[in-house]
Amino acid sequence: MLAVDTETTGPNPYKGDQVYAVSACNSYGTYWYWQFKVDPFTRKVNYDPSTVEDIQLLLDSYIPVYHNALFDLKMMSCMGIKIPSFYHDTLPASHIYNSNISHNLKDLAYLLLDIKDDDETKFLDLMAKERRIRKKEYCWNLTEPFKGAKGRNY
Repeated sequence: MLAVDTETTGPNPYKGDQVYAVSACNSYGTYWYWQFKVDPFTRKVNYDPSTVEDIQLLLDSYIPVYHNALFDLKMMSCMGIKIPSFYHDTLPASHIYNSNISHNLKDLAYLLLDIKDDDETKFLDLMAKERRIRKKEYCWNLTEPFKGAKGRNY
């Protein structure tokens, strides 16, 4: 089995939202992470065809497991990934297990596996720091167009 998750620029591929990162981990603890460059002005993702092919090969080698597979598979199909004929989805499984609990993955991990969510706090702190840095990088005087964007490679 292979746990798979995507990170996207938004929830709706029909409005141009795209996958910008894919992560996976097998039952032996081997993990993979692919992140694609996103243009900060257009929010368009630049997919490297060989990387997309690598993701497809990995997915074809395992039975993938998703949390909300319908979303992940829809988003991944928009980047050229073929939808597997067989997969597991923990979201409907959590509803079958107990429909009266939260079905958020973090909540389920804590409730069923006693995995704490303190990593989210660390992540949010890092993101806040990164946003402050990027805000400084992308704020420039409008009378001098693109002065602040020189030298950036996206």
